[in-house]
Amino acid sequence: MTRPLRYVPADRPSRGRDFAIFVALVTLALGFATIGQERQIVVSQYLRATILYPFLRLHGAFEEHAVTVKSTRQLASQRDSLAAELAAARRVAADVGQLRHLLGLGALDPGSFILADIVPGRPHIGDSHTFLVAKGRVDGVEPPVGVLAGDGIVGIIRTAGGTTAIGHLWTHPEFRVSVRTESGSAVGIVRPRQEDDGRMVMELEGTPYQEDVPLGSLLVTSGVSSLYPTGIPVGTVRAVSEVYAGWAKSYLVEPSVRPDEANVVLVWRRPAAPEVVDLLPR
Repeated sequence: MTRPLRYVPADRPSRGRDFAIFVALVTLALGFATIGQERQIVVSQYLRATILYPFLRLHGAFEEHAVTVKSTRQLASQRDSLAAELAAARRVAADVGQLRHLLGLGALDPGSFILADIVPGRPHIGDSHTFLVAKGRVDGVEPPVGVLAGDGIVGIIRTAGGTTAIGHLWTHPEFRVSVRTESGSAVGIVRPRQEDDGRMVMELEGTPYQEDVPLGSLLVTSGVSSLYPTGIPVGTVRAVSEVYAGWAKSYLVEPSVRPDEANVVLVWRRPAAPEVVDLLPR
């Protein structure tokens, strides 16, 4: 026959010990509250450096791990996005090539892209708006050439070594890019501009006074300078910034990509230059 379960109360010494710990903690808290602020700081620093030190280190390790996991997930997401953009660009290039073949036109080589990581924290050159990528000439990087992210331009590669390359972000004071609206109704040059609050935006210059660029228009690369392929997003027109004596206008432009948002980028590899055929008689 099974014996019925009986409630066994906790032993009195254990309950007494718990109560004593509770009273001691309350007493310490009250005593800590009555001492002066300077002594509170000293006691707090002592506790953090002795009793609480292992727990604080463990808490810091957990926070660093959480930040690392979040950064890794963001990096993986950016790489996946850029890989998808690259695959889509290759499909479009293939479709364009097939269409040109059906129309009896020659093959058009749009070039290709090199997937590269931006090296975090390097190079340390103050406020020069410079970045380093972990790809170089052995990978096909031939400066000067444009650098893109999934949503638009990031900057331009200026110099390249064997396995690394250094470039300027679009925030660099000397950065310029030739742009047009998607419809091609307006063209101009985009340069960086620092607002009064220190925030970096872009500015569209060289637009004729009689041509109005509608607010909200997307500006894309024109491909004139051969630094970028044509049609890459640059930014969105936000407002008229200045009118020059009735003959030209400039517009504030919200950039498509913020430099701090780019960890993985695409470096454009230009198409091979066509061979020049000499048709003159000898």
